[in-house]
Amino acid sequence: MKHIINSTGNHNNDRCILEALVRYANNQNYTARFSRSNPLAGDPENAHDIDFTPSNAGKLYATQFLMKKYNIPVKSILGFGDSGNDEAYLSYLEHAYLMSNSRDEALNQKFRLTKYPYYQGITLHVKEFVEGKYNH
Repeated sequence: MKHIINSTGNHNNDRCILEALVRYANNQNYTARFSRSNPLAGDPENAHDIDFTPSNAGKLYATQFLMKKYNIPVKSILGFGDSGNDEAYLSYLEHAYLMSNSRDEALNQKFRLTKYPYYQGITLHVKEFVEGKYNH
């Protein structure tokens, strides 16, 4: 479940509010992650995205479930993400890409970026992956 929280205009106040939401979510057995919203994706300026997911849900858990069920090796998985809620998932994969339109500066340093933003980047990298250019 994704929510958008508008900035109060005070960075420290915003951080305190978001951290309180994360603590509350954890107490309810949910994971909460926040990141700056992306106006290029239709989000408002000066806002944060906060994602709430049950602690045993998300891209990583779904991927691990399918890998186990169908005996798929991690080297055969190509993954994409664009914000902090994708960090654990992307860290797990050998072939992980952060969308070049991501506004998460910390993740921009940690993961390879797609050559193009949005669907153009996904399309290119899936095509290259299927063609064997990533040695899977």
